[in-house]
Amino acid sequence: QNELAATPGADAEAAKKFDVRFALSTHHPNERHRLYAQVATADGRLSDAVKLFRIAARYADKYSQLRLALIYWQGTGAAQDRVEAYIWADLAAERGYPLFLAVREQMWRELTPEQQAAALQRGPALHAQFGDAIAKQRFKWKLVRSASRAQSKRIAGIQVLPGKALQRRWVPSREEMEAWSLAYSP
Repeated sequence: QNELAATPGADAEAAKKFDVRFALSTHHPNERHRLYAQVATADGRLSDAVKLFRIAARYADKYSQLRLALIYWQGTGAAQDRVEAYIWADLAAERGYPLFLAVREQMWRELTPEQQAAALQRGPALHAQFGDAIAKQRFKWKLVRSASRAQSKRIAGIQVLPGKALQRRWVPSREEMEAWSLAYSP
């Protein structure tokens, strides 16, 4: 319930900081599509948000996988399907994040025995597409390909040079510099 209550605020905050977050997500397809999905949610375009969270989930984005679980659990933006919701929650919990594990376990307890059996039957197909084993590889390939294209290009007033610090036309905040360092670190 707390996660459901927090998501509209998170989506509105993402929409307010769209320009900065858009620039920071240049080489990260998971973050870029998650941002698009959050903006779509904030704008009330829930079916678009589902599609965009699903694209982000293809690149091992655990937050987007959890959001899909909550969407299917509640039936907001997609038809309610608690089996599908549990499978997405199971994917989101794959790395052992405590909140995500708690959501998954709560969902499992609320499923009927028939729904639990269906989740065990349908789960492997979704894991084969969106689980870390494949999604991390997909992300890594996309990140390497995108970052190699960024060499010596200017992106929103920032020049990325191989082996050099980012060069900007303005003085960035400490938070922005940390974000850029993370985004472009090898």
